Amino acid sequence: MSSIVYLKNKVSGKKYAYLNESIWDSEKGRCRCIRKCLGHVDPVTGDIVPNRKGLVRESATVTSVGATFFLRNVSDSIGLTNVLKETFDGDWDLFISIVFYIIIEGNSLSKIKYWSIDNDIPYKGVINVEDVVRILGKIDENTLFRFFRGWRDFFKRDDFYTVYISPVTSYDKKVETIRFNDLPLIFVDQVTNLSITFDASTSMPISYIVNATKPCDSTEIRRIEMSESWLDFVKPIKILESGYYTEDRFSDLLKSNHRFIIQIPTESALARSNINRVKDRVMDLRYCTIIDGETFFVMSFLNYLEGKKCYMHIYFSTSDAEKEFSLFLDLINDCKNELLQNICIPEHKEFYKKYFIVKEYPHGRSVEENGEAIMSYNTVAGFVMLLSNTVKNADVALKRYLNKGRTQHNFENLKNEKDLRKFKLDYEANYYGRVFMQFVALILFTEIDRRIKKHMVIREMSFTDVIREMETFKKISIPGFHSPFFTNINDTQSRILKVFGIDIKNLK
Repeated sequence: MSSIVYLKNKVSGKKYAYLNESIWDSEKGRCRCIRKCLGHVDPVTGDIVPNRKGLVRESATVTSVGATFFLRNVSDSIGLTNVLKETFDGDWDLFISIVFYIIIEGNSLSKIKYWSIDNDIPYKGVINVEDVVRILGKIDENTLFRFFRGWRDFFKRDDFYTVYISPVTSYDKKVETIRFNDLPLIFVDQVTNLSITFDASTSMPISYIVNATKPCDSTEIRRIEMSESWLDFVKPIKILESGYYTEDRFSDLLKSNHRFIIQIPTESALARSNINRVKDRVMDLRYCTIIDGETFFVMSFLNYLEGKKCYMHIYFSTSDAEKEFSLFLDLINDCKNELLQNICIPEHKEFYKKYFIVKEYPHGRSVEENGEAIMSYNTVAGFVMLLSNTVKNADVALKRYLNKGRTQHNFENLKNEKDLRKFKLDYEANYYGRVFMQFVALILFTEIDRRIKKHMVIREMSFTDVIREMETFKKISIPGFHSPFFTNINDTQSRILKVFGIDIKNLK
């Protein structure tokens, strides 16, 4: 077995690279190592420079191969690579290489050229800005149709759920407005409304739709569902946030034939009555459970609302209660200062009215906290209430609801300041192509995260830990040698590869 080892000369301070070859000595019955000096390591570039004088020779190149090799094997194992080959034909290798970059380096595409030079990727070339813009422009409705149809066929069980998210497209305040000559500024809503459908058993994303607005009633929910009817989703469970809830909307939802999980806002009468019902007995070890690494006290019970059977799941987190009430008190303090300085923040009007007693006098304004109202908030701090007409299991209901927040985070700030102009993301077609790239990255992220949580040997590692660990596995190509050399696999990398069923011998 061959490997590269580095030794430092204590006198000169130079670092030298040696080719270390292990050879079996049959006479002595053990391995012996033969080392050959390849050259010194350039302190600036890290390249191995041959020591021989005379003819100028090409230096050895070191590329990171572990993370991309790992991602390629995961993609192959779930069938994603084959679907992308059928979808993009000759450009599949470019597309999947860009997706690998997004997973490894983050959402900004600005450094992809240098990354493609330093990493061993499916695309055999340097990825320039023009390459990314070209592939973004190729992603149209026909591309999405081919991909979604091919990817949907991998999931045979008819059990799905749909989340509705509105990620912020850009945190750059300059893109919030558009000016046409001397006309008033036009304000642009910097959110993208997406509905994403997941396989219920694996939480693997299957497809998505870009919507004009968030669903505001059961009719809009049905319209979105019908637009994906060609993918044969049978009544997916709708995951709805607390902002959807009003008494009228909820009543309409109960009357519809939709399957749903909805968060009931804690300030509503429905939530408060049920929280008061359990708050004195919920903190019992019998109701303690761990969901996605966080401790909750959970109580569930069956109830009938407007004649419809519903499962009520009430969760309490002591850590969330402390954080939530602390943030609430900070907000109350800010609101009091605003009232004293006669500054009105539109979003805080309900807080002014509910939590303060304001009196006007000739000499000025008096502002007092409404202590009773403030303490009543403390009675619901740390509580979450989910209600479903389908899901009986509280753990399952919360995991699906929490997946909504994680998914939204993945799509945030795609029109970041570094990428917006360079990759022409202000063009709608290019931006929607970028959304599709992020969706494919989400598929790989979901599969890797699922396997990490499933296996005890790497459960303590995060997704980022796994990627960073695999990045340290390198390939060294030396002029004059037909085959490249690789750094040794450490114990952690070996465990990761074993969990994912990856054989390092397949690396060429």
